[in-house]
Amino acid sequence: MTEAGVAPIGYASFDRAILNRGLNILEAVRALSPGLHWEAASSSARQLFELILNMEALAALPSREEGSLRFGMYALLQKARMRLTEFDYNRSVGRQVDEAKAAETSAFLENPGLDVFKERVKPDGTVIWARSWTGKQPWDLAKGSPNPHRTDQYNQLFVAWSEETHAAPVALMGAMMRAGGPGWAEDYLQNELREMAQILLMVIHQYLELWTLLVNIPDPDHAAWQDWFKRMNEYTFARWGVGSDVIANYEDGNST
Repeated sequence: MTEAGVAPIGYASFDRAILNRGLNILEAVRALSPGLHWEAASSSARQLFELILNMEALAALPSREEGSLRFGMYALLQKARMRLTEFDYNRSVGRQVDEAKAAETSAFLENPGLDVFKERVKPDGTVIWARSWTGKQPWDLAKGSPNPHRTDQYNQLFVAWSEETHAAPVALMGAMMRAGGPGWAEDYLQNELREMAQILLMVIHQYLELWTLLVNIPDPDHAAWQDWFKRMNEYTFARWGVGSDVIANYEDGNST
């Protein structure tokens, strides 16, 4: 923020881009909810969680502005590497490649501003790049979070629901071993509703929490949305037995 309390346009745009990304994820989960596609929605919840971890890491740096620039430089690195991969693939399948653009993209990787992301160089010259702009993995960021519940949330999203993201065999166990008999359809529907409700609560909570981490975006009305979220949480807990831990996690770890 400037002395006048107004953020430079570049940093304000950065925060708006992050908030908009979070909104797109929230919209994706909403679109999946009528069909009760909670397995697919869990992957979106994981993306939103990673956004929160990254914004917490940004807030912990001595200079949020310098951190924003580092975040942006890493994004350019990722984009360049993605384009080079695309060029390689197109060559492998016989598609036409703009070799001038490919050479320009390769040259960009020699930018000294990217040296901070070089972990090491193999004897054959291959550069091993950092896997994130922080140099840390999500678990490390969760452990370093000021929110004491982050590691539990990580375990839910990256361990308990990891099978849904990666389509592991256990993700199909419910369908393969579903019990028959009277009432099985109702039991199945109630379970699907319960899982979907849990994910909806989680992503709404995560989006609002992400919003509070963006210092160049006006804060939401905390009292209004906490009251609304608490009532929604109480309803889903009474209806499906899920949700109470979500609001408790927020109040214990993030209330101001």
